[in-house]
Amino acid sequence: MSTTVSPPDGTRPAAELLGLRADAPVLVRFEAEVAASPEAVWELLTAVERWPLWHRGVDFAVLKAEEARPGVRLQWRADGMRISSILHEVEPGARLSWTLRTLGARGYQRWTIEPMTGGRTRVRTEESWWGFFPFVLRGTLRKTLRASRAAWLRGLKDRLEGP
Repeated sequence: MSTTVSPPDGTRPAAELLGLRADAPVLVRFEAEVAASPEAVWELLTAVERWPLWHRGVDFAVLKAEEARPGVRLQWRADGMRISSILHEVEPGARLSWTLRTLGARGYQRWTIEPMTGGRTRVRTEESWWGFFPFVLRGTLRKTLRASRAAWLRGLKDRLEGP
């Protein structure tokens, strides 16, 4: 069951920001299997301040609360973009999503965590971007996001599985 609430300041993400958009000029999807439990994947993904330790594309990330929950703000810088996000879907060990806002662009990113047999977990990330810059620079942004999100999953996998 997914829970969504308003942020602590009473604002709500605009309805058009709440979900992946199949018609977005930029839509990327990646998945990987990792030799770790869904709980371990969840713990790594929700320790946002530590993202730069295992994803070189992230310069910083700050969750504006003690723990991940719907409505909490996330400020981060990835691939040269300063991004403001609001956590949306927070299902421990299963799903984590947030809105994306940066200059001239809006988006949505969702992580899905699925247990598999043999102590493995499937991790999927899906992301859509729309607005002026994603429309005009869609080829460049797709290329950047493909490289970045593939690196994010590789970093997650490497961090969980060790050397």
